[in-house]
Amino acid sequence: MNTRNEGKLTLTEMKRESKSFEALQQGILLAILSSYGYSFDLKRPERMAEKTFQYLTINEVYFNNQPLNFGRIIEEFCEQQFQLDKTEDMTPNQLKIVKRRKDLNRTAISFSWLLQYAEQNGVSFGKRKTKQAKKTVQLPKIYTVTMPNPSIVYTKKEIEEIGASVQNHICSLFVKKQKELFIPAYYQFFNEMLGLNILQTNNTESVHSEDLQVIQPTMIINSEPLLYQICVDPSYCNPSYCNPSYVYPCDYPFCY
Repeated sequence: MNTRNEGKLTLTEMKRESKSFEALQQGILLAILSSYGYSFDLKRPERMAEKTFQYLTINEVYFNNQPLNFGRIIEEFCEQQFQLDKTEDMTPNQLKIVKRRKDLNRTAISFSWLLQYAEQNGVSFGKRKTKQAKKTVQLPKIYTVTMPNPSIVYTKKEIEEIGASVQNHICSLFVKKQKELFIPAYYQFFNEMLGLNILQTNNTESVHSEDLQVIQPTMIINSEPLLYQICVDPSYCNPSYCNPSYVYPCDYPFCY
């Protein structure tokens, strides 16, 4: 019996594992942000993933009940890029590829913004370098999470375990007749998964809650490979805390 490939994952299995981890790290981020006062409107998936964990589409993010226009801004940005990439003479297969890029960009930007919301509250992440892509935004991969107060470090294994519990719980709440699911801030199930003892009535305010930064994309069109920048909307900045012209350091894959 040939055992040379025994124990090795096939390419398909590796892709499934990678997609699942994207959903798991999204899960722990949703839990962490909920503990800082963020709430979410989640889109019910039209079809649940059977062989991987389900990466969730976020229609809106709220902070202290203030909508951040999260889904709208990301969708407009991705649609702009889609229209730039699309041409009238494309074959059905080429158009399918361009649509796939749009979906990948939406997922990557959504997760990157969640990361930045958490970092604005003092949470830090160990990030694994990912291979650069010419036509899509790369989704960051994390392997550690460090909470500032109380000081807690979640390992990759804990990210996977907590993320799986969060994703399974959320998916169990979806109702077929409803298109959206609202997850409130300080959600008790999330706090329990994180090992936090937080009550909404006595929870301290998020760090820099008064100078909440709404992240918006600026697209540089004439560029190859595609360039992406993340900038800050000055209308959401407290002048005493932040510079309205501040641009995030280019430590994300879509920033060059």
